[in-house]
Amino acid sequence: MEPYRNWLEKAESDLDTAKVTVLHKTDKIFYENPCNNLQQAVEKALKGLIVFFGGDPVRTHSSHQLLQQIENYVAVIPDYIVDIVQLDEFASDKRYPGDYESVSLEKYKALEAIAEKCIQWVWEIINVDLLSCKK
Repeated sequence: MEPYRNWLEKAESDLDTAKVTVLHKTDKIFYENPCNNLQQAVEKALKGLIVFFGGDPVRTHSSHQLLQQIENYVAVIPDYIVDIVQLDEFASDKRYPGDYESVSLEKYKALEAIAEKCIQWVWEIINVDLLSCKK
């Protein structure tokens, strides 16, 4: 299997883990937990895209840094993809107790949609590039 596919499979697994966690949520589960899975999904998808293009992803949890690296391979990054930086706070800060507002179901759903769009965007780029190579 191609290394980039490993990254994307892990990304999709993190996305599914978030969805299943919310589907079976109890009072003991905070929405911050599946939001961490969403952040991980986006991070792995972006790193998979970089690997697809032959790059070596920077070691970071910052979507902003990964998007800067992706600019070396992709001409235009849509504005809706830039929204993924909202997930960065779940890479560390909101994984631990702290002085912040809890995440609501509505906020979780909005972040889930952002993560799904990001993974879909990555697959679209890869599929278009693969099709153009076959011509």
